[in-house]
Amino acid sequence: MLHSGQLYKSVQFSTNIYIGDPLIAVKIFNEKLAEELSIVDIDPCKYGSEIQFELLEQIAGECFMPLSYGGGIKTVEDVRKILYSGFEKVVLNSIVFKNQEVVRQMVDEFGSSTIVVSIDYKTINGMKQVFVDGGKTNTNIELMDYLQTVKSLQVGEIILKAIDLDGTMSGMDLETIQKVSSAIQVPVIANGGVGHLNDISAGFSAGASAVGVSSLFVFKGPLKAVLINYPDPQVTKQVRNRSHVIV
Repeated sequence: MLHSGQLYKSVQFSTNIYIGDPLIAVKIFNEKLAEELSIVDIDPCKYGSEIQFELLEQIAGECFMPLSYGGGIKTVEDVRKILYSGFEKVVLNSIVFKNQEVVRQMVDEFGSSTIVVSIDYKTINGMKQVFVDGGKTNTNIELMDYLQTVKSLQVGEIILKAIDLDGTMSGMDLETIQKVSSAIQVPVIANGGVGHLNDISAGFSAGASAVGVSSLFVFKGPLKAVLINYPDPQVTKQVRNRSHVIV
């Protein structure tokens, strides 16, 4: 994720670990033949700052793989500028909770395949509740109820993010992935908790159409030294043939 124009990795949406220059990271993932890259800027989400369109143009200019961007998107014009910058998709979060009519306009203008909705959820008193504003605000809406609202918007994909597991590398919330994937026909990208390649396979087995991975590909070894990496295609052949992995 981006913060102050630099690349960071979050842990449970709170602690942020510095990774490095985003342009250098993109170049490395290019060389590693990563399949898809998703970038989220937390500054517009949490602090209300403007979308960094100039930086997005620079990133898109360096990137040889499909790109998506999320963070602070509020208007149809925001989406248009991001797509013109070289991104293939946009990822919406808070605006879905705050203004669903605008989301419908975005889908009508740019098509379902361009619009992705990210749902961040956390377990509160045994219930999966949806959070917005970069994880700051509890909507007090149960995940499965919120899912029906998102379904009505006819977006192209849903990113399912488990805040409790973010950056922990402790395994995915397979039960919730399965439940959500079974309840909706829209492709689900599962995110949160991947610490091993087996976790990716488990995410697919639970019903995810794709799996988002970050910590596994930016840290190395038990001490989690920052070292951007990506598995050799031969190592991940079985996983990659089933679907795809999003960094």
